[in-house]
Amino acid sequence: MLAFHMGLGGTVEDQGDSTDLATTYGVNLRVDIPVVDYVLLGPLLQFATWLANPPGPDPTRDYVVDIDFYPRARLPIELDANALQLWAGIPVGLTMSFLGEDHALNHDGFSLGWNLGVLVGGAAHFTREFGIFTEFGWLQHQMKHDAEPGAADLQLRLSQLNLNLGFVLGE
Repeated sequence: MLAFHMGLGGTVEDQGDSTDLATTYGVNLRVDIPVVDYVLLGPLLQFATWLANPPGPDPTRDYVVDIDFYPRARLPIELDANALQLWAGIPVGLTMSFLGEDHALNHDGFSLGWNLGVLVGGAAHFTREFGIFTEFGWLQHQMKHDAEPGAADLQLRLSQLNLNLGFVLGE
């Protein structure tokens, strides 16, 4: 499955100070491995770019790359010509955080963190090899960027509603 990812609204917190997030944009790729009829497991790889809102005078976006384990409970619905499925899942995993120029001035530009979410969605399969899907839910990222001497560490927590729109490719 290949999807366009969009984070809607939300906040970024740094040591208790909260700021609104601008819309987050990205893409994700995942593979489903059916365990039984009603359970799917698989990896989810996601790239997203985020920006605090309102941005500074010369804003630069920050980036995250998520490598997740994504278990989902699904309800397959077989129809004559098409197939539908509904699901709910919990992506959880590792976040690689990359700071843009604004944040990276006094901090390490890379750090590892974690992410956790809850997503519900569904897919319509037009053939066995092609379909479309959508997901909606909540996703949180947490990461810490060490500071240079004399500056405070960045302890970031991003929390957003998320929308994924994409294609189902293959069986």
